[in-house]
Amino acid sequence: MSVMAVEQKNALSSGEEAMKTLTEKWYNTMVTGLNLSPQTFQIYQSNTVLGNLSSDLWAIYDSVPPFSVTNQNQPSQISRFSDNYSGVINTLLPSGGLEWKKTMGDSYPDWVTYLATKPTLPAGGMLGLFTAWAQMNIPDPGKAQKAITQYSQILNGVVPVAQGRFIGANGVYAYNKSIDDLRSAVKQAPSGSYTFNSKTASSDIKHTWAQGNISGAFRFLWGGGSSSYDSVNQKFGSSDVNIDVKFDHVLAFAAGPLQTPTFVGDKTYPAWFSSAALNFGYQNKGNDVWPVDGSASWASTFGDNGNLKRFATNLFVGDKMTTTMSSSAAFSTSEREQILAQASGGFWPFFSASGSGGYTSTVTFDDQGKMVSTSTSPAGSPLILGANVLPISDIFG
Repeated sequence: MSVMAVEQKNALSSGEEAMKTLTEKWYNTMVTGLNLSPQTFQIYQSNTVLGNLSSDLWAIYDSVPPFSVTNQNQPSQISRFSDNYSGVINTLLPSGGLEWKKTMGDSYPDWVTYLATKPTLPAGGMLGLFTAWAQMNIPDPGKAQKAITQYSQILNGVVPVAQGRFIGANGVYAYNKSIDDLRSAVKQAPSGSYTFNSKTASSDIKHTWAQGNISGAFRFLWGGGSSSYDSVNQKFGSSDVNIDVKFDHVLAFAAGPLQTPTFVGDKTYPAWFSSAALNFGYQNKGNDVWPVDGSASWASTFGDNGNLKRFATNLFVGDKMTTTMSSSAAFSTSEREQILAQASGGFWPFFSASGSGGYTSTVTFDDQGKMVSTSTSPAGSPLILGANVLPISDIFG
């Protein structure tokens, strides 16, 4: 079970509760300050700034957003849009494919399993792939030939076309905008700034698209997850926190998965996505389309807890940031040592690690143990602030 899931399942400590409330207040302040919509916006939390490769950008779009106003980046625990999409198109029965499935019999699940391995697509495309597989894996030659003939008749349907497209992408799930497109666009974007005051900010997030749900590791320090840091979390989260945030540029940047071969950045990338195939599964709930064995279903894909219930559309990006944060908490000597030992690895609210993409941060304490921090990120090293999250049905349009 993921760290996030464990933390949501178990009762929160006093420190985690304090940081949870503070994060709720931060969400509302960011939404108001940057004129975002609480009906779609989700905060993105990571201890690394955006990398230099387009694949770094695409990986963020390829993450299925959780049902939460926050999305904490932990790569090993991300639900990948491309993986979940592959699971759908590989298990959907093509339109008009009932007779073909009947002919396949017990070989049909084996074919689905084979597709999941993402085999190399031969020159003959999907028909060539299926023909070679059927001749090797269906014992009765007559039955194999009948299945091949029937498959050729349904091959132009949206599901087989989508399967061929996905396999042909060879594991490269590109989007239609590059990292250079983002860097160029953000230079032209307007500035943005806002102030945060924990005493006056509201923690009510029931009005948001996530209906009050918030998940993540509720802590001040990115690396301070053990119980020994709970007093730090509780003191900071319960204190009067004031933050001034300034960005030279703030951009809403939209990108979508490739449905046709497209020149992106410096070369042409293959298509891998088909909204038509996904919509086919969305519009048809029965076992004439979804597998009888329950290996995939409409509910597990598009239902309340479905793995493709929502997707991230445009990202909100800030460039050349300057923040100053103060806390009224009086930290003890040992607590100050804990904070200073972990602060370079990232701390609330942006969590970026010092040195990552030129991001810098300093933390100081006065004689009473009250903390002041300053953080900056240089121009050309944009921070992902969050994303608009939409229901999957919007991707069909």
